Amino acid sequence: MSKFSMSLSRAGAAVCAFALLGMLSRFADAQGAPSGAKALRGQLRAAAAAAPQDGAAVSEEVKSQLEQAIDLVVAAAKSSVSEAKTDSEATAKVQQAFEAIQAISQMGKLAADAQTEKLTNALQENVRPAVAEVIARLQMEGKLRQWPSLSEADRASTISNFVAAVKKSGATMTHASLLMRLASMQEMVDQPGPAVDAINELLPEMRKLDEANAGKSIGGRQMKPYAPRLEGIVRRMGLVGKPMELEGKLLDGSTFDWNSYRGKVVLIDFHASWCGPCRAEVPNVLENYRNYHDKGFEVVGVNMDTDPKLAQKYIDDTGAKFPTIYSDDPDATGWEAPLATKYGVTAIPRVILVGKDGNVVSTSARGPKLAQLLQEILGPPANAPAEEKGGT
Repeated sequence: MSKFSMSLSRAGAAVCAFALLGMLSRFADAQGAPSGAKALRGQLRAAAAAAPQDGAAVSEEVKSQLEQAIDLVVAAAKSSVSEAKTDSEATAKVQQAFEAIQAISQMGKLAADAQTEKLTNALQENVRPAVAEVIARLQMEGKLRQWPSLSEADRASTISNFVAAVKKSGATMTHASLLMRLASMQEMVDQPGPAVDAINELLPEMRKLDEANAGKSIGGRQMKPYAPRLEGIVRRMGLVGKPMELEGKLLDGSTFDWNSYRGKVVLIDFHASWCGPCRAEVPNVLENYRNYHDKGFEVVGVNMDTDPKLAQKYIDDTGAKFPTIYSDDPDATGWEAPLATKYGVTAIPRVILVGKDGNVVSTSARGPKLAQLLQEILGPPANAPAEEKGGT
């Protein structure tokens, strides 16, 4: 959120309208449209005079005036972006327009995503790859914010448009990040298929991006390839009903023996010491371990810290004293840990439940869902009352 937008939430709407007037006038001047600046000033003066106090309802008249102001912002941006001499100038103007529309929408209690769509639609014909990237990002971020409430058709259309935009402009780091977020949101609504299809379709573009970034660094850290992580996401999304391969070194330096867990129900817990939700989930894991360990339930940790001392401290702090895999390669720890890459782990905790037959039961066995799945597989807890076990 911009500083201006933050000020809107703290001040009265009437005061904000006058502040917005000044900001939009500066915006229009920066866009190189003095006539647009004059029009914006007139439009916002009218809105400022009628604006309600903070917390009060916004009248339809004021909403209409603010929507007209947004239309002027869009028109000014379309003109100035097309006339920009450099990519950085063009993308800066797009970002300025976006922030202006967000600020107006907040003051007028308008649907910000719908208003922003006016800008992205107006700029669709711009042929600059840099502008296309910004537009794709703005569109996708707006949709992702409301993803759970979108219809299946809206999600499919958004994914299709995103894939087309990336193919048109070529993949960037922003696109790769958005694609990973898209995959997470599709998992959240239990429809991984469309995300898998999108990743598979864009993998050639992502490999080109990786080739272009090879050997480069950001902030002194070498850039890591995106394609292997995206391939891992596809692999993880297809795990249910299939075997999961697990290998590596344990914290004590010994080799992890996955074969020794055959016939057991195993929870694979990806975590890190800095992860608050990981720590919050530990009591649930420990309770289920106490309830089901005697019936064949085991837990294996996969730590994603960059220091083994932090991994051990996590165990000591939480009491999660389970065998823990930790990469012995100092260049492949944290998010780059081999198993994190192999299974596309981009957020933690990520908990994967494997059944007695060695096939994955769930890739999100957290909270109450874990106990529910364990009861389905192993029956009532070992310490359950006789009537729960079916006794008399």
